[in-house]
Amino acid sequence: MRCDSHLDPYNFNILAITTMNRFLALSLSAIVAGVAFFQCDSKSKLADRLTGTWSAAPVSLANDDKGYSSVTETFMFERDSTLSSGQVIITSMISLQKAAPANAAPTAPFMMSAAARSTISGTWVAVDDDDINLQLNPLSLKVEVDPTMVELTMNPVSGESAAQPDSMKSSMLDYVKAVITQELNVHYSAYTKIDDIKFHDRDESLKFEIGRHDYSLMRQTTSAAR
Repeated sequence: MRCDSHLDPYNFNILAITTMNRFLALSLSAIVAGVAFFQCDSKSKLADRLTGTWSAAPVSLANDDKGYSSVTETFMFERDSTLSSGQVIITSMISLQKAAPANAAPTAPFMMSAAARSTISGTWVAVDDDDINLQLNPLSLKVEVDPTMVELTMNPVSGESAAQPDSMKSSMLDYVKAVITQELNVHYSAYTKIDDIKFHDRDESLKFEIGRHDYSLMRQTTSAAR
């Protein structure tokens, strides 16, 4: 008996190639989905560990021939509904010692010391398992100078202080606020990314990098939503 039905080798090859392509496409889709899930999960884990309030060690704010200033920062990270991003508020205590402006010390080489508090806020988003992007709002920067901590020193070696009329003190407060605001604007312009976040001591301390500077922080509180 003759049978006219037979398997065309060309059609068989097309079928095999099509089946293989579908298999490869499904495999690739599974791999992509797995990678995406891992990345999402790692970002969420980083956000969970980072959420809370962290206190940093003092760092230099400015250091030049006019004097120096330092800042001690507290970072508060709050997480939003995306689970891998949220709000950040940085509260800073600033210490400053610089040459006084000429109108404040017209007859002697005065030094000026002052203390202030600042806040700035913005948003953050985890980009992988140890990095986050920051976007601070410069318009949110607020600086409050403590009037009781502003002092002119006539002789920095002996520590002899000068009398400070109210008119002089008022102008000094404005000057100090302007100086600190300018320094903080420069300082925070570099806060665009936090790199290489590493947790230690059961997540009670951490280290990270901003630009070329290393930071060490201790946990103060955790978020209620954590």
